[in-house]
Amino acid sequence: MRCIELGASLAGLARARLAEFPRIEIVHADFEEVSLPEGAFDLALSGSAFHWLNPGTALPRIAGALRTPGALAVFWNHQWRPETPMGRALQAVYRTVPTLSRHDHFDVPGQPARYQTRLAKRRAGIEASGLFDPVETREYPWTESYDADAYLKLMQTYSDRATLAPDQRARLLDAVREAIEANGGTVERQYVSSLLFTRCR
Repeated sequence: MRCIELGASLAGLARARLAEFPRIEIVHADFEEVSLPEGAFDLALSGSAFHWLNPGTALPRIAGALRTPGALAVFWNHQWRPETPMGRALQAVYRTVPTLSRHDHFDVPGQPARYQTRLAKRRAGIEASGLFDPVETREYPWTESYDADAYLKLMQTYSDRATLAPDQRARLLDAVREAIEANGGTVERQYVSSLLFTRCR
């Protein structure tokens, strides 16, 4: 198994955590530039990352690296944000940060329709390449609850929070903690994991 990771820190972390599995190779590289053996793989898998790639470059590379009929599976986790007192409190905190307030963090009308539109575009992009069979869509809903510590750790994995100035990020995290503790102490998030699955021709 070969895993390709653009971030040096994440590649190093993956190597450390997967050290007991010698058949897993972690490659620190740009997927659109790394050398791939022809027809060497049965499955190409991407988790919450495929939208960063240029389909015109990535899809031919994937098809070339797969055996026929190798499979392509790409998935994303999407959040549903129903209107709740907790959601309103957190949205009020995000509105204090200009670079975050424009994003759809909570309580967004029509969100499921936008999600379906985005998923349909991604599916159509794969099929338009002519390299793969019609794409199957599978959806898996699930729910996760976070206390304040767990939610703050999750927040810091998102790029728009991680790239804030340290003092601004610290103020944001403090305000989020206060909002969580003032509204019951638990944030519940509803997710759906959406999988696009196809085989190369």
